[in-house]
Amino acid sequence: MVTDVLTDPRFLSGIFWTLVGVSFWVVGPFVGYYLWKRWRGPDDADG
Repeated sequence: MVTDVLTDPRFLSGIFWTLVGVSFWVVGPFVGYYLWKRWRGPDDADG
């Protein structure tokens, strides 16, 4: 029963998109901050 659920394509795609969504919300701010610092230029970078 459990193996049938684990091999269900819909279940796997659900897990995949959940991980994508979570990683987007976790990594997004860091990527945005990094790109913002790069766009601002190294002249006012403090380290």
